[in-house]
Amino acid sequence: MDQRAVPDAVHRKAEGRPHTGCIAGAARPPGITGQPLRKKADIAGAGAGKDGVGSTMQAAAALKSHAFATGGALETTVDMWTSQVKSVLQACAHISNHLDYSEKRHTQDDTWIAAVLRGRNGLAMPVSKLNEYFT
Repeated sequence: MDQRAVPDAVHRKAEGRPHTGCIAGAARPPGITGQPLRKKADIAGAGAGKDGVGSTMQAAAALKSHAFATGGALETTVDMWTSQVKSVLQACAHISNHLDYSEKRHTQDDTWIAAVLRGRNGLAMPVSKLNEYFT
């Protein structure tokens, strides 16, 4: 699988490094993203020999060399699968980046609200005063 096609955020997340917009110490729900997904879904590189060609592509080449039409179909399947895995990894990276942005933005909003909802003395506004805003 071509590693350059996968956004840097997925690589960083798979290696445990924070990426742009990541809040330090922010917890992430467990799931299969980044490296685990790449390893589990890599049928093109599974069982790769010295030449780096995976067993599925080796089988496709062997079938084609013996004039079996399924060899070409198997190659096409591997190419399509690899393309789809790249798309899923890119979607995961996009979702992850959006969650990081949303989390950061909501933290900023909460900080602003806390600053605005202070009395003249600098202390948090009492609930009775806040209640006036909703009546």
